[in-house]
Amino acid sequence: MLMQFRGREMAYRDAGMEKFKAIIEGVVEYGAQIESEPKMMGNRIITILAPDKKVLEQRAKEEKKAEQQQAEAPQES
Repeated sequence: MLMQFRGREMAYRDAGMEKFKAIIEGVVEYGAQIESEPKMMGNRIITILAPDKKVLEQRAKEEKKAEQQQAEAPQES
């Protein structure tokens, strides 16, 4: 992920870093893992994220189980 600052935005890098970390926390909840912590590089904040296979496999199992339960439930006409 990348966030780029332009012009006067550079004066608010700290606020940008806080917002960036909040976004990363939200993405991690959906099955991502942080490979490199966020860091400033010039006018950009950069981090590397990757899918967390364990979380993704667990979600796939839960979805499959929910689909099976829905298919087995009696349908009313």
